[in-house]
Amino acid sequence: MEHAETHPHRSPNRWLLLAGVMLIGLVALVARVRSAFNAPVKPEDAQNTLPNPADTAVIPQSSISETAIVAEISTEAIATSNLFNQIWFRWVVLAEVLLAITWIVFNVQSPYSGLLLIFSTGSLLAAGAYQLQAHFLKESPQTRLILNNITVDDRAFIVALIALTAVALMIASSVFFAPENPMESLPLAALLMLIGGLTLWAANSLSAPTPAIVQLALPIENLHQKLPRLNPVHLVITVIGGILLGLLLISQISGLQISHLVQFQWLWLGVLFIMLGLNRVNLWRGLLLTGGIGLLALLAEINASYLGIRELQQITSNQQFGLLIGACGLIALGLGRRGDQPYRLNLQRRDILLISLVTGLALALRFWRLDDTARFFVDELSFSSSMGLFRVDRNVPLLVPMSSIAAFPYIFVYWQSWGESLFGRNYIGLRAASAVIGALTIPAIYFLGRVIADKKVALVGALLLAALPPHLHFSRLAINNIADPLFGTLAFAFLAKGVRDNQRLDYAIGGIFLGLTHYFYEGGRLLYTPLALIWIVALAIIWRRRIDKWNVLAAVSATFLVALPIYYTLLGLDRPITARMVDNATGLAREYWQALFRLGTFDFHVREHILAPLLAYVHRVELTMFYRGRTGILLAAVFPAALLGLFHALRRWGTPGALLLLLWVFAASAGNSLLVDSAASTRFVIVHPALMLLTAIGICFTLPLIITQARLQRVAIAVVAIGLALFQVHYYFNIHIPLYNEQFRDEWSHPDPQDAILRSVDFPSNTHIYFIGMVPPEAGFIDGVLHYFRDDLHLFTATREEITAKYIGEMSSDVDHAFFVEVGDTSTVELLKQHFYLLPAQSSPYDLPLEDQYLLYYAPFVPGYSDNSPPASP
Repeated sequence: MEHAETHPHRSPNRWLLLAGVMLIGLVALVARVRSAFNAPVKPEDAQNTLPNPADTAVIPQSSISETAIVAEISTEAIATSNLFNQIWFRWVVLAEVLLAITWIVFNVQSPYSGLLLIFSTGSLLAAGAYQLQAHFLKESPQTRLILNNITVDDRAFIVALIALTAVALMIASSVFFAPENPMESLPLAALLMLIGGLTLWAANSLSAPTPAIVQLALPIENLHQKLPRLNPVHLVITVIGGILLGLLLISQISGLQISHLVQFQWLWLGVLFIMLGLNRVNLWRGLLLTGGIGLLALLAEINASYLGIRELQQITSNQQFGLLIGACGLIALGLGRRGDQPYRLNLQRRDILLISLVTGLALALRFWRLDDTARFFVDELSFSSSMGLFRVDRNVPLLVPMSSIAAFPYIFVYWQSWGESLFGRNYIGLRAASAVIGALTIPAIYFLGRVIADKKVALVGALLLAALPPHLHFSRLAINNIADPLFGTLAFAFLAKGVRDNQRLDYAIGGIFLGLTHYFYEGGRLLYTPLALIWIVALAIIWRRRIDKWNVLAAVSATFLVALPIYYTLLGLDRPITARMVDNATGLAREYWQALFRLGTFDFHVREHILAPLLAYVHRVELTMFYRGRTGILLAAVFPAALLGLFHALRRWGTPGALLLLLWVFAASAGNSLLVDSAASTRFVIVHPALMLLTAIGICFTLPLIITQARLQRVAIAVVAIGLALFQVHYYFNIHIPLYNEQFRDEWSHPDPQDAILRSVDFPSNTHIYFIGMVPPEAGFIDGVLHYFRDDLHLFTATREEITAKYIGEMSSDVDHAFFVEVGDTSTVELLKQHFYLLPAQSSPYDLPLEDQYLLYYAPFVPGYSDNSPPASP
């Protein structure tokens, strides 16, 4: 009894409920299998249609979507193909949900029980409301009569009123989700959000054509044609031939006569000719693919040194990067198909001008005061230290991990070295690569928005991402998290275009960009590839034969080939594939899960690992110093639009664009729930594009429900989008950055030593720099910061107690000295004056409170100094 009171979650009712859920699930599975064997196959099931029935309530008003294609599906086909339309399955699902809600009420502590209860019941209400409106509006003669008798103007007014109510509810929800409100307010915020979503659905149901997430275009003319196939035998032989060709290139470039390669040259030549003979229709594409694989094999061996060929170590970093770019181009062309058309975005001059302006704005925002707004390293030391290798070594292996902690390839640091060579060894040179990559993500998200939606959504999403405070912030830091969204967004854009146009070349290019997501932060390689696979499989299930499996094979092959050099290098160096998860223990270990089920502390897990990544979007303030501030990822002014976009996407979850965005956000949140720190801002950079596209959908698809005139719709969308962008920029530079600087320096138990480092960059060579205080800064870190800017200065740290006459007597007597002393430490200054001629104290020239800075006492070297006249100032 005492044990049961200590662990109330281990009560018998919990296990009975779980047993009941499992039993019902088993019955449902058996029933489903039996019905699948007994159900006759109908001809309608073989039709290639999109399961997205159109709404029947019609207002003669043009849709905001310019390219929407709605496929007609018969009711009978839906009933036989959709499992949820079977009555027995609905009762099983309802019973499961009721049992789950009962378990939540009895076993989860408040306020989490209330929050989860609201989500569960809200989901039931949403499903019920959706089914009710579907049957009531579409099948009821009385409803049709009433709707037909209502004039267009009257119905437009009703729709606008309902949509305004939904907007008001979302704004109220955002207010209650605000970080300053306690956790007890979250159930009310969630309830308002769900009611607002249902209200928005009601407005959509009364309007038609319903503003929806635009479906990808369906090339009807090519759907039933027999397309050229990518023979898997040809592909396997091509891969083998490429690997053997890579080995030959290694032997020839290194100048070595490897006996077994020379002996069996006839073998790889024979395989190559066999491949060409089998693939004679695509002779040149086979050669291109083989060459690309060979270049990747060469790049992998240069970095892994698995064969121990020392001559390959003379391949420069520039040549390695050239091998990677060349291999990607050859593989894209090789995996393409005859008849593939080149990509055409159908951009008008106005579109090009607008996206160019937005990209230019993004670049300007990321470079503006880049060296001044955050004058300290934000976990950038690993990257700045690695940049030093490129100053002294032209042959740095690009794919080798930087260290065990920063277990990332050098390729991002290689790009950073370009910025340093252009701007010098300063904060601009250190962070220029991040700024450029962050700005390039703007046309990438525009590309994706044009493919999965329309140009309004694309342009608004690009503008909002250009001004998104956390994306701005990570574009202004010298860490590689910002690279993942660029390549992930491009990968999804090309894959979506491949789905839309049924072109293998798009799939191949999308696969290449997907493979490149494995070259940067670990979150990119763990999220984007599984997400793309799940999305494509889901589309194949929903759209059936719409997804060509050979095109998917081309994308998978491209992803595998481009990512393979990274893993070949890691295996060759005997390093773990996910080093940060293994070496740094960033993921929840097995011991955590064992303790969770042994002790039953599910309330803690729900709070810190289930709700935390969801609340990080708006309610939870980050605890680390990467972004911090006092808000979540989205500002309170932006969050209502994001919620509206979320419910628009949920209503059309079966369309490719909506499904991608929903999976993107869900996968990022679910992945973060498996980490020790489930709300760290660095792990959410990968989802910034999806959040901004959802926000753009919320703006572009809600305002037309309120405003009927097309011209006023465009004006309203532009005003809201520009207003939110300006507000985000204002918040970041005028509110977040000053607060962030204050928060960052408050974490230190000493004044700002990096401010002192910046004041030291003009000292004469070989100057000895001393930091003296009650708690001196960490010497190794500060020395690393100093050596990024200057290699010829020497740094020492000491406490006040260590500064004695003996300590000073052991200092070098033939160099300049610079003493950084805490404000008010007069005793140390008086002691130093007994041994050095000190110039007057100098405070920081930067805008920094006096209590946060060191005072500089400079002692220039004076040969034989005793009663000398004051020497010249340095």
